[in-house]
Amino acid sequence: MKISEGSISCTKQVINDVILMIRRYNYFGADLSASLNDADLTILIPDESAYPTLGNESMIEFRGYAKGNNIILFFTRYETIKSVEWLLLHEIGHWVLMQNQASAAFMAISRQQHYKAAGIYKGANTIYYFEPGFHKEYMKDKVHDADPEENLSNLFATAIIGEDLGRPWWRANIEKVNAQ
Repeated sequence: MKISEGSISCTKQVINDVILMIRRYNYFGADLSASLNDADLTILIPDESAYPTLGNESMIEFRGYAKGNNIILFFTRYETIKSVEWLLLHEIGHWVLMQNQASAAFMAISRQQHYKAAGIYKGANTIYYFEPGFHKEYMKDKVHDADPEENLSNLFATAIIGEDLGRPWWRANIEKVNAQ
């Protein structure tokens, strides 16, 4: 595992804390913490200045993402160290689900069915995330939080942290911080 340059000063501690938390959970000899240490995985937690923008407005639609072998988390004033640890675990959940072709296929089929039932995916000859307007719908909290993969990643992070610091907590914290 690599920690990218330019990360916030607490990044190594956050990652070490998360690895120690994960180490407590060793099911049937499967040690996720060892897998993470050996993984070709890059974790970057830049400060707020690196937060993506859309035009002149901050894009406060997501807190981070996992893509390929990269996990990017945005440490804004709306996060705490504990919430970043939760977020890292959440993104590790996404990353783990995509490491195996069978689990990736399982998630893709589950998600496609979910979006078809929600009326977002029309079942055309495309994959659900290529559906016109999908990403705009997906960014809505209600749609995003109902996604099967998001649910699994949320459950994983919450089980280890002991508190759900997902989007509802984050939205409330944005309001709290902005009111100060």
